[in-house]
Amino acid sequence: KFTAKTYTLVTDYGPHSFWLSGDIDRFFVGSEFTLSEFVKRGIPKRKIDVTGIATTSEFNDEFNVEELKQKYNLNPSKKTIFLMTGGFGVGPMEEILMELNNCRSDVQVIVVCGHNKIVYENVQKLKEKLKFPLIAFGFTDEVARLMAVSDVMITKAGGISVTEALNARLPMILFASIPGQETWNEEFLLGARASLKIHTVKELSTAADRMLVLSQEYTFFKVAIDKIRKPHAAEDIMKIVADDVA
Repeated sequence: KFTAKTYTLVTDYGPHSFWLSGDIDRFFVGSEFTLSEFVKRGIPKRKIDVTGIATTSEFNDEFNVEELKQKYNLNPSKKTIFLMTGGFGVGPMEEILMELNNCRSDVQVIVVCGHNKIVYENVQKLKEKLKFPLIAFGFTDEVARLMAVSDVMITKAGGISVTEALNARLPMILFASIPGQETWNEEFLLGARASLKIHTVKELSTAADRMLVLSQEYTFFKVAIDKIRKPHAAEDIMKIVADDVA
């Protein structure tokens, strides 16, 4: 006897079978790429709205970057790399940090280790071996501000994480994504030419330099991001639902 309408906000850019159900009244998806893949798998187009993936509004805020850099003790003359691999701090973080020693760019690095206390402790011990300043966080609710002060982000392609970076207009280097939905997320971003992907840690310093040294290339990624970001997804979804149930 349940008659309420059911809506699904798809938080990845690909057609993972988890999301597919004929019992859903309406789907909100992140891109035209997602829409086309859902239609291929039998979801009627009339049920799908391309709204973007909702994030909190702070990822689209205009922060005072100078003040934030002072707060985090960042050097304004250095390029800032932001390393985050999810709330559980998975991935070869120590190996990544050591590879960044090979960057030609004058960099500083922010790393978020999430709930992984062991990785956080290991990263702290690694500082003396690094040629660049390192600021480490455990779990933090300041990700939007850390993105605002960063020039490039190294991350696996989690749906929410990459959408937050898109909304913050932060170019990404994708690495160690989980096969499945994160592979689809990579395909979407690479197809839009809004990020780089590396296959091994040893490619990382070259990829970072490519983004940070070549200003024309960096601008290219920013322009590509602007073409696909949808920072007002949450408001747009609520308007559609409100009109639908009125």
